[in-house]
Amino acid sequence: MPFVKLFLVALIFCACNKLVVDERTKIVGHAAMGLNSSTSIYADNSYEAIQLALSFSGCSGVELDLQLDKQGQLWCYHDELLDTKSTITGCINDHETATLNEVHYETIHREKLVQVNPNLLNLFSAKLLFLDIRHLNACKNEQVNTLQMRDALLDLGIEDKTNIFLITNNLDLLDLLSLNFNVFYASDNCEYGIEVLAQAPACKGLIIRNAVISSAQVKEIQAMNKEVAIFEVRSPKGTKSAFEKAPDYLLTDELRTALALAND
Repeated sequence: MPFVKLFLVALIFCACNKLVVDERTKIVGHAAMGLNSSTSIYADNSYEAIQLALSFSGCSGVELDLQLDKQGQLWCYHDELLDTKSTITGCINDHETATLNEVHYETIHREKLVQVNPNLLNLFSAKLLFLDIRHLNACKNEQVNTLQMRDALLDLGIEDKTNIFLITNNLDLLDLLSLNFNVFYASDNCEYGIEVLAQAPACKGLIIRNAVISSAQVKEIQAMNKEVAIFEVRSPKGTKSAFEKAPDYLLTDELRTALALAND
């Protein structure tokens, strides 16, 4: 009898502490398999990392970083400078398309840079794709041409795609792109982000770091008929806290961890 009582107490304790993931929360790979991920064998934003992320059951899609080259073509690359991860120097904005087609990551697999084109978009016929727009040319310390960015996105033919979302922290781009696309506003200040959402009826929602948004604020935004995407999620503890806030999307840097916790 004492053993049975002990077992029941343990069972109740486990049940009370079991993570319950809200059914609305979709798990998305940040930069495909994560930035500086301990469980990815491929470079972030690479085609190989994208394919690997999408191969996992339970992964709803990926987030990629978007940059514009000198000729108005779009590329997936996270850092401001090519020097940090690739075989050439400078900024994507200052290089021509032909040059970037020959660039590799300085990794063991030497993955090529990924250009955003129909072949890439075909991977997302049944998956979500978030495109985080990098609007600053760090080499010249100036903003990229917003109209050129819009035109490049229009050329992709994604304006009617309900599974493709753009991300920007630039208010000019937010206003411009919201006319044609599903756009999330990115902010490190939740209160300010909520103010922006209130004044931008066409904006899809807010994307924000896990550390700077509470469960109450997630609910407040969702009550506005907007969506919430939480990112900068790595550790099991951080992942659990993000799940408990019940966002619409969890953009994780440790995809395997998030999927394991969600399916535990």
